[in-house]
Formats: sequence, structure tokens, C-alpha cells
Amino acid sequence: MQASKSNEKNYFLYIFFFILLAIIVFYGMNYYYLQSENMSKYKEERREYYLNLDKNASIKIGVAWPITGEAYDYFQQGVQFAQKELNQQGILGRKIELDIENDHWDIAVAHDIAKKFSTNPQILAVIAHDDETLAIPTSITYEYSGLIMVSPAVSYPLFTRRDFSYIFRNTLDDTKMAEILSEAAKYLNLKKIAVLSFHQDKYSEVLAQNFMENAIVNDLEVVYENHIKLKNQIEIDLNGESPDIDRSNAIEVITDLTPSQLNTIDYDAIFLGGYEDKIAPFIIKTREKGIYAPFLTGDALDIDSLGTYGENMDNIIVSTLFNSEQVNHKIQNFIKKFQQEYGVFPDTWAMQGYDAMMLIAEAIKNANSFDPELITRELKYMRNYESIFGKYSLTPRGDVEGRKLYIKVFRNNKFHYIHFK
Repeated sequence: MQASKSNEKNYFLYIFFFILLAIIVFYGMNYYYLQSENMSKYKEERREYYLNLDKNASIKIGVAWPITGEAYDYFQQGVQFAQKELNQQGILGRKIELDIENDHWDIAVAHDIAKKFSTNPQILAVIAHDDETLAIPTSITYEYSGLIMVSPAVSYPLFTRRDFSYIFRNTLDDTKMAEILSEAAKYLNLKKIAVLSFHQDKYSEVLAQNFMENAIVNDLEVVYENHIKLKNQIEIDLNGESPDIDRSNAIEVITDLTPSQLNTIDYDAIFLGGYEDKIAPFIIKTREKGIYAPFLTGDALDIDSLGTYGENMDNIIVSTLFNSEQVNHKIQNFIKKFQQEYGVFPDTWAMQGYDAMMLIAEAIKNANSFDPELITRELKYMRNYESIFGKYSLTPRGDVEGRKLYIKVFRNNKFHYIHFK
């Protein structure tokens, strides 16, 4: 009898939790439905505004990026340089205005910027974010509000896998990055690879997984694999500080890879994807422990500020979208004009910002209209676009096809291109 009452009690508990779960799911779905309904209002207002654009009105483009204000950060200048060139002739007779916001690599700030841009019907498009943790959530707001979004930096594959109509990128995804890095390892005779990634870091984990898949194709051997678990990462990020490598399992990983009589792991290079705030402190710690093997990593470390870390960054091999040595009239002409304008050599992100703006302008010209729906249609079926990098195309999903990737190694305080393809 006692068991019967216990079973009956459990039965009602199950029913209660099932109903509670159903209510949560229902209200959650209803909330997002209402959100999409609210956003669709701004979508209609935006289209109405641009279909009836005043003859003296300009086109407004929003920009959301971590504007550091430091040297080696030329993305903003790249976008502004494109604006200056386009405004010399105008796009369908109109000038471009920019609304530039600093996202500070902060998701709350990124959401506020997305809300500001999406609720303003005068903003036609946005060039936004270098981090998938900001770009993916905010892309939902941009999509439902009918605001064209182009990301110059987000290579995370799932960014364009949701059948959205207004979301694009002008960079290649991590599958392509990993492919060329594995080919470079083979070319450099780095056959035995220790593969690392930062735990719960999507960019790092996906890049590592794709590299291991390509390692098989290129006859590379993964001799060691591990995840670096950074402790207190939320608190550290909020304080704007670099992760404390000593408060993680990183020391254990480094010990595994440190040359010694007890260490039997034989490797030629270390693969580790990640952003500067995580990967730079880790590499420095490996150098302190006597590990001087090359590091293979993605384009997030394609930054000239590596020189600020001194010799610690020697033999860092990165993938890059920009080859400044390329015999290309457009690139060389851009470099010359950019240096005249700003007094500095343009980096990859200056080029990406410039190209993103020019891509939007090309779609407007091809549509012969400021109608967001017609512009997105042109972007989805953009074929053989004559970019500053050469010809490339966009897919209906919003991905890039036909762009080239390059490899370079950081030595003696500067990058050197490796020509192997």
C-alpha cells in the first residue's frame, strides 16, 4: 500500500513537471513569436522608407565592431575609406552616411546596438562583429527586422546555416581555414601535430575539429589532443582581462608537451585556434616552459599586434584572407591610397571592412534600387563579384565561394608569406 502511494505521488509529480515544462515552452515560443512580430513592423517600415526615399536623403549603414582605438586596428579606417570612395560618385546618386558603434566584445552592448539599428528604418544595412558569440545572437534581430547584415570576420560555419535571408559574410568559414592550415603543415613537413582547443569556445573547438578531419586527408598524424579549460572565464572576461592561464588545466597540458626524459610525446607543431586574449597568454607560457614548436592557428591571430609580445610569437603560422604581395593592380592601388590617407599599411581587417562596404554597394547597384528585398536577392545570387581581392561569389545561404586563402608565419617581429599553392 505504501509503495502504491509512493508511485501515485511520483505520477502526479511527473504530470506537474510535464505541465510546467509545457507552459515554459509555450510562453517561450510565444515570446519569440511576438518578438518576430514586433521586428517585422520595423522590416515593413524600413522597406517603406527606402521605396519612398526623399531625393536629398542619404543611405545609412550601421557598423558594429570592437573599436579599440589602438595601433594595429584599421578596420574602421577601411570602412571609412570605402565610404569616401563611394561618395565621390554616389550610389544611384546617393551619399553614404555611417553610424559606427563600439561593441566592446560585449554581448549586452551588441544587443543594444542591434536594437538601435534595427528599430531605425533609415539604416539599410549593417557591417557587424568579429566574434560569433555576438554575431549569431544579434543576427536574429537583424533578420526579423529586415536589416541586411554582412560580417567581415565570423568564420563559424553555423553562422549562415539557419536559412536566413538577410545574413551574409565576406569571409570564408572555418572548414576552409582548417583545410589550408593542414595543407600548409604538410608542405612544411610538420607531420605530427598536437591538437588543442579552448573548452566551450565554439571558434576554437570547431576549427580544431575541422583541422583533424583534414589532417587525415593530408597524411598528418594527430599525436595528442586536449581541451584547455579556463577557470573563472566569465569573471575574467567581464573585467576585460586576459585569462589567467595558471588557474586552468593549461599547465597540465603544457607539462604534457614540454620536452623531457619522461615526456614521450613526439610532435612537430601545435594546433590551437582562438582569439588573442586567450591564445597569446597560452603561447607565452609554453615559451617560458621551453616549448618552441610552431603553432598553427586561424585568421583571428592575423593581427600585426603580435609584435608587441616580442620573440614569444615567433613561428606562429596563421591563415589569412589578404596577401599584400599579390600581383593585383586593385590591391596595390588600394595599399598606396590607404597609406596616403592614413599614413599606415592596411591590415587584413582594413581590407575586410573596405570589401564589406563595397559588396553592399555592388548589390545596390545591381538591384538598381534601395529596396532591401531586392538588394538581398542580388547578394544571394552574386556571381563573380569583382572585389579588391579578385573575383568571388556568394551563395543563397550567405557564404563566400571562390575567395583565396593564404598562409604566413610570424618571425622577427613581422609576418612572412609562405607560397606553396
